[in-house]
Amino acid sequence: MGSISGILSYRMTKAEKESSIRSMMQHLHHRGPDAEGCYVDSLVALGSTRLKIIGLSNGNQPIYNESKDLVMVCNGVIFNYQELRERLRSIGHLFATETDVEVLLHLYEEYQNDFLSYVNGQFAFAIYNILTGEIILGRDRTGNCPLFYHQTDDSFYFASEMRALPEQMIQRSLSIDSLYESICLWSVPPPNTLFNQIYQVVPGEMLRVKLNANEKLTVERQRYWSLMFTPTFEGDFEEAVQELRCTMLESVQRALTADVPVGLYLSGGVDSSILACIIAKQLGKQIDTFSIQFEDDSLNESHYQDMIVNEIGSYHHTILCRNGDIARYYPEAVKRAETVLFRCAPVPLYMLSQSVQDSNFKAILSGEGADEMFWGYDTFRELAIRKFWNKAPDSQMRPQLFKKIFPYYNQFRDPRYFQFIKAFYKKDLTKTEHPFYSHLPRWKTNQALTSYLSRERMDELSISSFGERLESNLPDSYFSWNHTEQAQQLELITLLNGYLLSSQGDRMLMSHSVEGRFPFLDTELVKLASALQPKWKLNGLSDKYILREAFKEIIPHDIYKRSKFAYRAPDFKSFYQNDRVEDYISEMMSEEYTRTVGMFDPVKVKLLHEKGMRKDFRNITNADNMAINIIISTHLLHHYFIKVS
Repeated sequence: MGSISGILSYRMTKAEKESSIRSMMQHLHHRGPDAEGCYVDSLVALGSTRLKIIGLSNGNQPIYNESKDLVMVCNGVIFNYQELRERLRSIGHLFATETDVEVLLHLYEEYQNDFLSYVNGQFAFAIYNILTGEIILGRDRTGNCPLFYHQTDDSFYFASEMRALPEQMIQRSLSIDSLYESICLWSVPPPNTLFNQIYQVVPGEMLRVKLNANEKLTVERQRYWSLMFTPTFEGDFEEAVQELRCTMLESVQRALTADVPVGLYLSGGVDSSILACIIAKQLGKQIDTFSIQFEDDSLNESHYQDMIVNEIGSYHHTILCRNGDIARYYPEAVKRAETVLFRCAPVPLYMLSQSVQDSNFKAILSGEGADEMFWGYDTFRELAIRKFWNKAPDSQMRPQLFKKIFPYYNQFRDPRYFQFIKAFYKKDLTKTEHPFYSHLPRWKTNQALTSYLSRERMDELSISSFGERLESNLPDSYFSWNHTEQAQQLELITLLNGYLLSSQGDRMLMSHSVEGRFPFLDTELVKLASALQPKWKLNGLSDKYILREAFKEIIPHDIYKRSKFAYRAPDFKSFYQNDRVEDYISEMMSEEYTRTVGMFDPVKVKLLHEKGMRKDFRNITNADNMAINIIISTHLLHHYFIKVS
């Protein structure tokens, strides 16, 4: 793991490129503090900072092929590198390092356009062909590793984080279109980012970048992977269970490959518990586990965490996150995330990654991806009820099923509140032809928060709906899938890639030089999960059915039966509940700063801030929680990346 950065330009001298690439690497030092290296010629500069996990003694980058006409920098891990290395050696390739990522370079040399079809891993890379002057950029299938870029007519810059892109080359500004999408969708769908003129390589995509003889830049996008639901698994349910057990075991084994200790994030939910029990009971390995506890008992999962720790005998590390900690660390989390936050949940994970680093761990396993691949989110169960209700829209009984999937919400037992819930889910109930049918209730509800945006900026919107740019980047096959398959694709693009793997994942982890690994996003496991029959993943209203059944013998029964408990952190109260409100909160919520940034309505921001200062938390709504995060994080991003101090 680590970072990559690069420049393609004839405008800069070789000396200017070297100075610039070293500055970019310095901005990315936290991602790879163990080693750094660069390559510079008259056209290209490539930079690498390295976090040593595999091939500790001789794996520094850049890496060259045998003839020294290809040079590569890579951020990530290749899980099947050992078998690929043997295959490539058998056909004559010579390896210069013991690292996993070197196989990418030789695969490209051998197979050209098709080389990534052989790879199981999480990565972002750049391969420079010195003879042709072409740079190939690529990003893994599900977007575990970030890769951003900026282009002009005659130059191209890329980096693992936006902060590293040279400020003097980019007139940074916030995109109103992207902010609007962030509010509605909870993220900015790639290839866009929150900033104008800065883009991201789409997960599952390669870019071919070249300067022609007339110094005209060309960028060709090539998608090498898309989510597919064919072919369908041919066996019966018991055979599928056995196949899932084997594939999951192999996935975890691959994820543990390292020359340094690897830990595990333990939430106490089904997914991380399965990982913990596979490691301890099936692989027979001792592992360190890391968990968060909250002072707010309603958010605590320590009972279930302790259950697993006692079950497997792990060496357990716990941090206690207080509301004051969230307010204190929030600015740093936003700075690292480089995008709008709609909840405070990344902050405790920023703190937890510090605990991992303090315990001398450089790699951590986590359960992200299970809910997307095995249909574990409430979104999937809500969709099933809405489709059933749609067959009899006037039914009074069918919407009662919502109480079944939210038994822990006391409000659902209040008849007046439940009328509100029914109205929420009945919105667009019959619009089954809409490409975003599964997400319409939530996204349209989120859209109401755009009322905080200033009227002047709303008039500048160049998109007609929150899904316009998203729809244009969906795979062609999307429109032939059923609603639940479409819901999975939307979750992958928006919540998983745009938030869980970035704002909550990579950016918080790598802030403290920790690599995250996600066995549920292993290429072979994704392929198997996508081939399973829908009823095996969502059985009636039983979520992740086959996953639970496959591992019910090795995880505690209480966890096997446990309903989905969304990881959350205190939001609105975190900013205002403490004895002393942090100075940045009053500044970021002030009328002066609101007018300086110009994105939000100063009157509405003022009213929200006054609500917090009164410490009247009895009537705080989910909309308030989201609004305070969106406003403060947007203003902090302006402060860190745009405002000239």
